[in-house]
Amino acid sequence: MKTNIIRALTAVLFLSCFIGLGSCNKDDTSDDPSLLGERDLPYTYMNWMATLPDSLTLAQITLPGTHDCAADEHTGGVPSGSHWDVVCQDFSFPNQLKLGVRWFDVRYDDIDNRLHHYDYVLSRSLDDIIRDARDFLADHPSEVVVFLIKKEYGGSTDGTFSNKVASVLNGYSDDLFYMENNLPTLGEVRGKIVICTHDNSNHNGHALGPNYTWPGNTSLHFGNTDHFSFFVQDHYSLNYVDYDIKGNEIRTLIDISVEHPDRHRIDLNYTSGEKNARATTIETVAHNLNGNVRNYLLTHSGWRRCGVIMLNYAGGSDDGRCYSDLVRLIIQHNDFPEIKIGTQTWMGANLHIVNYRNGDPIPKVTDPDQWKTLTTGAYCIYGNIHTGYGYLYNWHAVNDPRGLAPTGYHVPSETEWNTLINYCGGTYAAGMVLKDVGTQHWWGDHGTNNYFFTAYPGGRRDTDGAYYALGESGFWWCSTASDATNAIAYWMNYDNHDVFQKTKEKIIGYTVRCIKD
Repeated sequence: MKTNIIRALTAVLFLSCFIGLGSCNKDDTSDDPSLLGERDLPYTYMNWMATLPDSLTLAQITLPGTHDCAADEHTGGVPSGSHWDVVCQDFSFPNQLKLGVRWFDVRYDDIDNRLHHYDYVLSRSLDDIIRDARDFLADHPSEVVVFLIKKEYGGSTDGTFSNKVASVLNGYSDDLFYMENNLPTLGEVRGKIVICTHDNSNHNGHALGPNYTWPGNTSLHFGNTDHFSFFVQDHYSLNYVDYDIKGNEIRTLIDISVEHPDRHRIDLNYTSGEKNARATTIETVAHNLNGNVRNYLLTHSGWRRCGVIMLNYAGGSDDGRCYSDLVRLIIQHNDFPEIKIGTQTWMGANLHIVNYRNGDPIPKVTDPDQWKTLTTGAYCIYGNIHTGYGYLYNWHAVNDPRGLAPTGYHVPSETEWNTLINYCGGTYAAGMVLKDVGTQHWWGDHGTNNYFFTAYPGGRRDTDGAYYALGESGFWWCSTASDATNAIAYWMNYDNHDVFQKTKEKIIGYTVRCIKD
């Protein structure tokens, strides 16, 4: 009873001050009067692209985006009484960047030089958000920001609009922008704003990146530019379809993105919509559709390359009706070779190697009778089924002088594992923030994966040579022995938030997660 009370108190205290990377994230621009009234950010992911490979094109990254990024509740200058069909976000553009949003729907009227939501003139200009993005990228040069600029409401021609956009961009250093008509790699655009346009057939000789054009209110459109292709789902009117139909269209494009990946095809998936004009607010629509998208991503947490997912109410709504964790969940649908947690840098996945560092093969032992008598290093694959959770190694492989970890890494010690656990809230909370989300892999949904550690339930091969606990539990060796026959390991289970230390026989097969030297 006493243990349960301690666990409950620990979890409550932990959750009340920790939701994301570090403690509660008070917006550090809150001294700006224009940002007063915004609630604390639920989390911040300001450098989440840092460890992604430079070779990836933007099409190979799952990207969170915002629809109508400047139409926010607090700094958008939305006319009083017009919130029902204008407000699309409850966080300002600078805070959307801090949340981790990287693709932005920019609605610009070149006549009055303001950003718009249709005929509503918002308080921010194109210059305003360029400066915000420039300042953010100066502090976070690993990131990239994409502006999809659309002519909104203005009565000018495409050529005149292009002239105005080009004149605004010319007021900044050329190094700030990437405006070539192709789909760049991440290495080409780190620290830059990628410019492209929407529905502008005449760039009038200006380098404004590619132009994306698609029919209004499309459920699915395929298009081509000179150098790459794209799919778009932008069925924004829900006047004659229900939420399930729109949700199915969103899911269909996610399916296409995952099942038919192409490094030269970008997929823009708009979750935004409107319904019955004044009768239904944009927030109500977002409440329904964001939950739909969230559930789909949770049930397919192992999927990667899910496209650009454009959101209303990214980071949630002030009244709590819209989910706050959707941006984080979208980011989690990327493979991170490394993740930084506090002062430590960990591999982004469990080991699945078959050779020691010096090149010698690690014996693969499938026979259970042979496995349970081993006194030297060996590995196996759980039930000879490639689960994607990493291979199982006995501790003799962990301790082999030829080195189990690849160059630049090592198997963490007891001290290093405990440092991780303490940073993540302690024994009774760390499992929650380290485990993969949803129930695609774990039997129960007790993970938030705040740091993208993506702990999987890889199970074990026990002293009898049999396999146990796939989906139920995850076990990880550390490099620290406790005596001649036992070593220290760490355990997470599907039904709680704990990470426990265990002393187990060295012949058992557990997964291994390496840490950087």
